Amino acid sequence: RNRLPQEHVAVGDIADIAALSALAADSDVVFHLAGQSQPGVAKREPRKNFEANVQGTWSVLEAVRVQQRRVPVVVASSVAAAAEDPSPYAVAKACAELIVGCYQRTYGVPACTVRFPNLYGPNDAHADRLVPSAIVSVLQGDAPVLHSDGQSLLDLLYVEDAAAALTALCAKLMEGALAGGAFEAMSGHPVKVIDVVTQVVRLMECPDMVPVVLGGKSTAAPLPSADHALRHATGWEPVVDLEAGLRRTIEWYRQHPSEWHKTCAR
Repeated sequence: RNRLPQEHVAVGDIADIAALSALAADSDVVFHLAGQSQPGVAKREPRKNFEANVQGTWSVLEAVRVQQRRVPVVVASSVAAAAEDPSPYAVAKACAELIVGCYQRTYGVPACTVRFPNLYGPNDAHADRLVPSAIVSVLQGDAPVLHSDGQSLLDLLYVEDAAAALTALCAKLMEGALAGGAFEAMSGHPVKVIDVVTQVVRLMECPDMVPVVLGGKSTAAPLPSADHALRHATGWEPVVDLEAGLRRTIEWYRQHPSEWHKTCAR
């Protein structure tokens, strides 16, 4: 919000139906991106997790429902929603998808869901995420630390590719297609956690730095099978490969130390 003209910014609570309704009344489309995105935080604070991811989704769709016109809504979800995982985060995301389907079928709200894997890119200062944590550790002169064995697989999607998936789905909704569906937007190139961190170290030109692998049990859920429905339905394809995305992300962190220092610095 600090990078947009003030007249384009409205600050409010995702549970405030009145405020959301006022915004929806002046909107041609709605992208619902708000929510709790950290599984670890969701486990520690389940009430906040369900308020943000379940009540928040209901609030947005209800705000759109009461309008006199059908406003397309694209809801950002997670591949965790399709996994056989009863964790608070996965359950909240699955519930949010059920709400989207309910509002589409019962009230005719033209809404759909896009399931994202692990997103990464500039301007992410969350210390619990793998890529920011690794980059910031190196910038501070410390070897990145992995609490697991580093062997679990991740599907990493660059943030610009994620934005393109959202807009591709929105365009189809505006054409009257794909309402009620849930579509996975994945890079399709899973990579081991240790390989991601090793690549960060290499790209940051620290040849003598070796990631610290503590060897704990991995808590990552198995990756779902790649679902090409989104690509077939919209023509969307990710265009930024992992190395290019990491280079762009590293450069942003180097150029904006004040942006990440407050939350990532030890």
